[in-house]
Amino acid sequence: MASMIEVTQDVVYELSGKKVTIPAASIVQSSSERLEAQKFKGDGETYASLFTGTTQAGAVVWRVTADYGFTTPSVDGIELVECPEGIEIIQSLAVEIVQVDYEDDEC
Repeated sequence: MASMIEVTQDVVYELSGKKVTIPAASIVQSSSERLEAQKFKGDGETYASLFTGTTQAGAVVWRVTADYGFTTPSVDGIELVECPEGIEIIQSLAVEIVQVDYEDDEC
């Protein structure tokens, strides 16, 4: 069993006076980058991933940091890192860490 970060709700923004939605399923996650390695036994490791949503004005990008320790993995933070001019985020990115079962491929 492994864990992954999943977008849990649509993002809503305003552009030129109109409310627009970026569907959660269309927000793309980049590969994760390790920020902090385990220093002591029992410590977790911190990873960061970028999540990108496409709008008419350009890409909106969030940076999500998560801690994967020996206990339950947790989301440490969600930071808006890129947003085209003229866009006002009304309902921002929301994520959670979910457990995923991987089945062995049979050859």
